[in-house]
Amino acid sequence: MARKVAESCRNCGAELAAGSAFSTLRGMAVTSPAASPAPRAVPLACPAHAQLAAAGLAMEVAGRRLAAKMVDGVLPAILMGTALVTGTALLSVKESNSFRTIDFSWPAVPGRIASVLSLAYVLWLWFREARTGKVPGNIAFGVRTTHVDGLPASVPATFLRNLIIAAASIAFHVGSVVVVSNAGDANARRQG
Repeated sequence: MARKVAESCRNCGAELAAGSAFSTLRGMAVTSPAASPAPRAVPLACPAHAQLAAAGLAMEVAGRRLAAKMVDGVLPAILMGTALVTGTALLSVKESNSFRTIDFSWPAVPGRIASVLSLAYVLWLWFREARTGKVPGNIAFGVRTTHVDGLPASVPATFLRNLIIAAASIAFHVGSVVVVSNAGDANARRQG
């Protein structure tokens, strides 16, 4: 049975069936207007933008999201820095039998306190971001973390997102690359 050919692809010259979206020769997207079905209405924005605009949301810039994440990390950094300075001041040297030993028992106390306070702050950030989408960094830069439908993100989704960023942060500054990785999304949704 013969196949009806509508046109050939402008890129590679392969014969295209009516309504083809991809060239069969190279698998490239069809650039020929005759090969793609005519739209019923011309959209003013891509579907993701229209969906977000209908929900009253705006696409966020990756740099603002990175800056917001950095603001959220300032308090734990201050706590740990203060613990380091305080712990260094509490170092003592003991001499016994002509040996000098450094006593690390008191310097560890501020580090433990700072670690517990930082963990409590991170847990608070996690639940606050999951329930409201507003944490100090997001508020400072006018960003809100939401689900695709515009509602606040769930606790597991926020946990998974932060876990991926934390896992990527094991290597130097890779976490910040993960935070801004939505800038090049192919679907233009920029979900991050």
